[in-house]
Order: sequence, then C-alpha cells, then structure tokens
Amino acid sequence: MKTFTRLVAVAAGTAAAALTIVPTAQAAPVAWPAAAGCRYYYTSYFTGPNGEKTGSGEYAEGDHDPEGRICRNGWWVSPYELEDPGAAIR
Repeated sequence: MKTFTRLVAVAAGTAAAALTIVPTAQAAPVAWPAAAGCRYYYTSYFTGPNGEKTGSGEYAEGDHDPEGRICRNGWWVSPYELEDPGAAIR
C-alpha cells in the first residue's frame, strides 16, 4: 500500500508540473508562415494559361485562376465575396 501511495503522489506531482508548463507553451508567440500559393488542376473545361488540359499550376498570392478566383492565403476565393459580410445587411 505504501508503494501504491508513493506512485500516486509521484504521478500527481508530474501531472501538476505538466499542467503548469502547457499554458506557458501555448502563450508563446506564434511565427506565422508566409502566405502560401494556390494550386490549380487543369482540365479540358478549365485549361491552363498556355492551353494545358492536364496537369497543375502553382499560383502566387493575389493571382487569378482560369475561373476568375483569387489566391488569398493559400485558398481560392471568389472576387465577389464581400470583405465585410455585415456590409450587405447595413
């Protein structure tokens, strides 16, 4: 019983130490990666800039794909999407 009690005390102490370290690590500043480009896969319906019907292309931030979407932070967004969704209500 004495050994079991000792093991429980050690486990509780270890858990308490870990719980004090985790919030500190989460509060550390995050270095956000640079904006990633976007990938577009060419098809016979949406061809590439040089007429490619197969393959893919890498587009940089702010570039437009053959469908007219814009590359923003690694995602394709419609040029018609509002920057402020609440603006349509006002």
